[in-house]
Amino acid sequence: QLLAAVLGSCLLFWLILSPGFCCNINDQKVGLVKSHLEILREATQTYRAQTGKFPASLDDMVPDYMQRLPMDAWDVPYQYQVSQASCTITSLGEDGVVGGEGVNQDLSETILNQ
Repeated sequence: QLLAAVLGSCLLFWLILSPGFCCNINDQKVGLVKSHLEILREATQTYRAQTGKFPASLDDMVPDYMQRLPMDAWDVPYQYQVSQASCTITSLGEDGVVGGEGVNQDLSETILNQ
């Protein structure tokens, strides 16, 4: 039993440190951000359809269009830029800096005023 516990602990430790495990977590975080962006896009489109304009900030959609605003996968608020023609919701990725690749890539959703 002790041997099984030790082997199990070693296996868990190996899984956590293996590159595949890390990449899987990063893929999950990117997937979470993409899901959030879709939810935020839908709420923004509903807001625009009912009010005739984009919200001035994402906070304007709480609580009528969303119960609360999600944080991105790195626990950072989503950025929001709005103009007459469009709005863009962005996560700057793990590094929090514009640009990047992989887990540091910026993920955004642009909604056009049509």
